[in-house]
Amino acid sequence: MAPQRQPGGNSDILIARQLLYGTRVIGADVFAGTAPSKDKAALIGKIFPFTRNTLDPTGEKIRSESIVGGNSASPGILAGRGGAGEWEFELLPEDAIHMLLGWFNPDSLPTNTAVDPQTIPSGVIGSIPQSGTTRRVEMDNTKAGAQAQWPGQLKITLTGAVGDGTVRINGIKRGSRSNKYNPQVFETVTVSGATPETAKNFYYQVNSLDLSGFTTFPSAIVLEYVPDTHWAELTLHTLSELFEGWSTQMRKAGSPFVGFDVIPNAFRLSIGTNIRLLMTLLASFVQEHRTLVDPNEIAYQLPDYHTPSTGILAKYPKAALNFYPAYGSALVIGEPGESIADLRTRIADGNADPTAITGFELNGTHNYEPPGGHTGDPSTGKPITADGTTRLVTAEATIFHETDTAATDNKTIFWQDRFFDNIFVPILLRNYNWLSNGRQVMVEAACPNCELTAVPGLPIEGGGQVSRTLAFQANPSEGATSPDEISMRFYSKDGFKE
Repeated sequence: MAPQRQPGGNSDILIARQLLYGTRVIGADVFAGTAPSKDKAALIGKIFPFTRNTLDPTGEKIRSESIVGGNSASPGILAGRGGAGEWEFELLPEDAIHMLLGWFNPDSLPTNTAVDPQTIPSGVIGSIPQSGTTRRVEMDNTKAGAQAQWPGQLKITLTGAVGDGTVRINGIKRGSRSNKYNPQVFETVTVSGATPETAKNFYYQVNSLDLSGFTTFPSAIVLEYVPDTHWAELTLHTLSELFEGWSTQMRKAGSPFVGFDVIPNAFRLSIGTNIRLLMTLLASFVQEHRTLVDPNEIAYQLPDYHTPSTGILAKYPKAALNFYPAYGSALVIGEPGESIADLRTRIADGNADPTAITGFELNGTHNYEPPGGHTGDPSTGKPITADGTTRLVTAEATIFHETDTAATDNKTIFWQDRFFDNIFVPILLRNYNWLSNGRQVMVEAACPNCELTAVPGLPIEGGGQVSRTLAFQANPSEGATSPDEISMRFYSKDGFKE
């Protein structure tokens, strides 16, 4: 059969975190579905959906300097090879941490911290009527503790209830940072006596409960928000050691590709009409028509790809496309000298408003390059930081020009003064999303000590709203004993899970 044109839609990315640079994750059982661990290299248990993949082999040839006659060109031979390109993704709650892990290369793998459950105070819950086949319990949501600090599934415990009954929840799911755009939801939960039951939806607030069907109605109700959420944090390696690299199995337009020692050199988190995560990559080896089973053998397709229950797609499912919307982005620029911890507290207390942005980019680069030298191999080894460069983290925000005319307690920020006076501030960027069941996920980037690197001009180019660009460089915090110019937290159901 003649070769046929192939669509780019038949494309995937699988990755395995290598334990040591140069030690490839390959073998007959590489697609067995075995989970990786701290001391065991294996493919991470999911396929990573992407928007662009340009990771390809790189190579160069040198030409013979011999004269071959007739003014003809001389032949060439391979002088070296490697791999380079980019992976771009929509920002997904449980995928981005894996991609950025390679750039941060923390001292150890991230650990998960559970978001604490929150019990609704008894004073919020109204009294239970003493008669009626359906008995409504109203909530007093003006009291402290009525709203969830982090949305959670509602856990219901009915003291003294006998028999099977139902509880119809009238509540509110969170749908916005300000809680001004939160949708109402109704859900019915079947409860067996005093056995606790948990609702499926995640609630920000409960308005009322309708109880019915119990042989004996409860004498008291205990309600708890259960977030079922974990967060994990990425921090920079204390000694700035390089990541050991990924082994990757890709499909590009249906054709299998492998890559080894894949190292993220740079990342860019950009917010425009949507949110994208771009990774710039270096590799020691990339080749088409190869698989991780045996990269020395030509392969035309991945083995056992579509087989139900036992195939690659069954063992490594594709993540749900719960991508972050641009409107869920909230940039908070702190006060001079304020710590990230204090800024988080102010945000939680409602005392720090975000700055409206029309565009934002957060960039990090290690400025890696191949090390050079001759080793008997066409690839010369683990990248190094280019001479005369350092790791660099920058942020660029496009904001509106806003001023305050109050005579006292004026809130105007004089951006040009901050540049000329060399004022340093903390920055928190939070990307929120609220899934259809009300679950809240979030990615937070924290830069504790940022300086403006260019004069924030104020160009007037029309009669509409005026915007300006703020260009920041992130520096380590004052007195830091290890690199901390940037860290990131990821809140999702599983946090970090390979």
